[in-house]
Amino acid sequence: MAYLHERRLERAAQALLRTPASITAIGQAVGWRDPNVFARRFRARFGISASQYRASARPATRADGDTLPPA
Repeated sequence: MAYLHERRLERAAQALLRTPASITAIGQAVGWRDPNVFARRFRARFGISASQYRASARPATRADGDTLPPA
């Protein structure tokens, strides 16, 4: 089961970065029907929430409209 959970979380992480789908939809797509269970598992694995993970990969926008690479 641990291997399966790891694979699901890796797929979810990739989807968070590559698709605009909601976090709930991504959790369901990888096999967790309960969004709360998905949220807990994701935070336990990556140390941050799924929304923080997605936001950390977005380039920051400067005041002049240029984008900066993610930190």
